[in-house]
Amino acid sequence: MANEVGKRADQVERIGRLGGIVAPILNQGDVMDFGNVLPHLANKVPKSCAGSSTAWASSYLYAVEKMGGRGVAIGSDINGAAALPGPRFGTYAAYGTHGDSHRLPLRRSQIDAQKNGVRYATPIRDYRWHRFDEGGSHAYDREEREAWQAIAQYVAGFHPDRDKHPEDDVPPIALTTLDNRLHLLFRQDNIDNITRGFWLADEAEADKTAVPLTRSDVKGRWSDEQWAAYLVKRGLEPADNERDDDVLRWFQKITGIWKKWHDMQGDNPPLERNTAGPRRDFDINLDGLAHYGLLPDFLQDMRNQGLDVKDFAPLFRSAHDYVEVWAKCEERSRR
Repeated sequence: MANEVGKRADQVERIGRLGGIVAPILNQGDVMDFGNVLPHLANKVPKSCAGSSTAWASSYLYAVEKMGGRGVAIGSDINGAAALPGPRFGTYAAYGTHGDSHRLPLRRSQIDAQKNGVRYATPIRDYRWHRFDEGGSHAYDREEREAWQAIAQYVAGFHPDRDKHPEDDVPPIALTTLDNRLHLLFRQDNIDNITRGFWLADEAEADKTAVPLTRSDVKGRWSDEQWAAYLVKRGLEPADNERDDDVLRWFQKITGIWKKWHDMQGDNPPLERNTAGPRRDFDINLDGLAHYGLLPDFLQDMRNQGLDVKDFAPLFRSAHDYVEVWAKCEERSRR
């Protein structure tokens, strides 16, 4: 359908030759590998993640190529409906495949391929359910989502044996949050038990005189998920004579999420974390571009994914190029 967001390659090239600028909208959805049409840029963005910073980075680099190096801006005017880019990690990762029956089967492979997230100077403090809710099919199952939230509780410093869940940990009463309230009622113990396992592993590592635990030492006192989390945090494997199917299932799932959490900690100089109020904080890795204040985090995420300083030159020059376009239009209108 012909509209202002659907430009052919030759049209973009002509805009560049005429001295104009283009601005790819922030939410690019699911962008196929632009190496298919620009082979020399095939590995510039190494691992696609639909609907995230990688999608915009691909569209941006394509636009820069077609514009011949002129300014390419960020199309951040979403009119309240076009949405903003999602995250590369967590339960909403690669959400851009949502609703596309042909691309949806690729979602989990895109999620698993993500590395080098954005590093922050401080750990997250908000571990509530809304960050780890059901993110749609071909992503994480319920137990994996519980592992995400349990790790967040641990990283935020919440200790189930010492701390009481604040009232605002509970989802509000509403039709849209009914499933979340039921999950909290019946499954919160799983989340807390995984968190307990991490803390107990820390205590065991701190006590140099402690005798290493076995499954038989804690069977009947520790849940399967708690024991699995303890092993994961200590870097241990379930013993051959204690390979309970449920423990193995939890061990594999927690191991995968634990590794993915560490993949979020990128190699950039740590950024200052954006916060709002006493609890809410923001993380480009888990929340995506939740608001415009995270644009620096968004740019850092693209930097971590392969764009270098010179790649951003057309973007940082785009405001100047826009002023030039405006001046040129005014001059021609007087003629």
